[in-house]
Amino acid sequence: MATDCGDCSKKRYRWKRTRHSHKRKQDLVQKALKQADLDTLALAAEQGLVDIKYLDEAGF
Repeated sequence: MATDCGDCSKKRYRWKRTRHSHKRKQDLVQKALKQADLDTLALAAEQGLVDIKYLDEAGF
């Protein structure tokens, strides 16, 4: 993907996408509840009660 702004390449400027962190915006209580849910599902998967499929494995 070329991001040329004409004069930018002559001056050796580079454009890079900034990274946004949502770590400070997270609700720690809700995150802990979701993590507990995932741990419960992982335990059930180890016991053979459920099959866990992630979106990258589901073929979407």
